[in-house]
Amino acid sequence: MNIQTIIVYLIIIIALSRILYNLYKIIRNTDGPCGSCSGCSIKKELIKKKRKSWFKRIFSGL
Repeated sequence: MNIQTIIVYLIIIIALSRILYNLYKIIRNTDGPCGSCSGCSIKKELIKKKRKSWFKRIFSGL
């Protein structure tokens, strides 16, 4: 093996590990589509709607 092949393999390994790490972060993100942003008004609307729908599901059978 020459030095160019080793460098290419290292670059491929680094790129694949970065891709896998980013996929892991995306999969583990449970905050929804907004991620960890807390200042967005859209996220506040989504949370409000989620709470209302949860409340309706709980108390709709009464």
